[in-house]
Amino acid sequence: DNGVGTFSQIIAGMEWATEREEVDILQMSLGAFGTNDELIEPVRHARDNGKVVTASAGNIEESSSSPGNVFDSLSVGAVDEGREVPNFSIGEKIDTESAWDSPPDDWPDSYIVPNVVAPGVGVESAQAGTSDGRDTKTGTSMASPHVAGAIALIQSATDEELDDQEVIDLLIETADHPEGADEPDTRFGHGIVDANAAITLAKADAIVDGTVKTGDENPIESATVSSDADGGVETTTDSEGSFLRYLPGSKQSPPMGSDGQKRTRA
Repeated sequence: DNGVGTFSQIIAGMEWATEREEVDILQMSLGAFGTNDELIEPVRHARDNGKVVTASAGNIEESSSSPGNVFDSLSVGAVDEGREVPNFSIGEKIDTESAWDSPPDDWPDSYIVPNVVAPGVGVESAQAGTSDGRDTKTGTSMASPHVAGAIALIQSATDEELDDQEVIDLLIETADHPEGADEPDTRFGHGIVDANAAITLAKADAIVDGTVKTGDENPIESATVSSDADGGVETTTDSEGSFLRYLPGSKQSPPMGSDGQKRTRA
């Protein structure tokens, strides 16, 4: 059965989880259709405290749902057993200024949801009131927990705990787009989450990151950064002067957001 709750109740739950050191992931199989500014700050607060916020992108309606469409969330759509995106799984290009009343200044002008997709059709789930406590369900709410589980596997498989952005970058870089697209689209995002590939990359490759600033500490956007360690392949800094690479053997330049820049915030 569907549950209901107020924004105040949802935000209170997010704040409760954010305040707990042992919590790494806020997994949110819920949403309010459209863009809702009330959910921006709790998502960003969670990220500022090192949590990954995974959220279902939404089903059927004409627009994606919040908090999945908050730029700082890891938005998740659904695929079926045939690696196809079902009709109900929502995706869209969000124009930041027109969609949100008061978007943060560090958001891009536009971005794509979902970020990634995961199994969301015919998924066995817990269900109160059934004889065995289980039922088979379909929706992006079933896909988002798969991504949360992949994050937990990544953290448990690595010697050192990765921060929230490192985990997101790993999932995006190793996501498998069935059509081989280099840029995210409104159906698959960056592609289907591949937990094994993300774990392999996390364990095999070192991470090199940093920030390029002027002498008076102002970040330099679009600065070129190269490293002899990865064959001299160049990358560029984002709007905050930040850059990130996986070394060695990274299959591509740093994971890029749907705005063409790496999804990262200060």
